[in-house]
Amino acid sequence: MPCVIEISRYGWSGYIYPNDHNPPHLHIKLNKKILFKIEISGGYEILEFYERKTIKTPAIKYLQDILKRHSQELLTIWDERQDGSVKHPVIKA
Repeated sequence: MPCVIEISRYGWSGYIYPNDHNPPHLHIKLNKKILFKIEISGGYEILEFYERKTIKTPAIKYLQDILKRHSQELLTIWDERQDGSVKHPVIKA
């Protein structure tokens, strides 16, 4: 599954899986390990933590700011992935 966004400051990569459940969200990974899922359709809230102890609040706030700046692009990618297509280049942040 191709990465849709890279957060270089923390070494994170964000993935949108095809035919995934609502609400629209990213799976944030570090070294291929899922850290958490974050909602991308407006609230930018953490939906589920897998590695809570390793994630600091400033990092989450930084990611939320990036997601707000790229919200339309990410939602377009979400819609395309639900149909199984992959058309967009990786967003570098």
